[in-house]
Amino acid sequence: NVTVVSYNLVNPHGRLVFTFTDADGNETEWGGELASANNMRRRGLGGEIFHPGDKLASVTGSPSRSGSNFMRLTRAVFENGDVAQVTGRNAGVTRAVAE
Repeated sequence: NVTVVSYNLVNPHGRLVFTFTDADGNETEWGGELASANNMRRRGLGGEIFHPGDKLASVTGSPSRSGSNFMRLTRAVFENGDVAQVTGRNAGVTRAVAE
């Protein structure tokens, strides 16, 4: 279970702070580094994409080599299936297919 704590679009890199709750109920706070504010907005990932309290199904990224709870975030999947792809050729938001 992943819950958004804060989302800040700043330069040189944006930041998503979130909590991760494991199967035993232990909660850990993580930070995810993003692209610059301008790059995030161009990709459709402006200030409106993440809000405190949003539930995410998963986050993916490259963890810090220091072992701290920090990563270079590459994508986040919302519980409704929407995907926010932060890096790569197809960066942007992909909406879940409604059935």
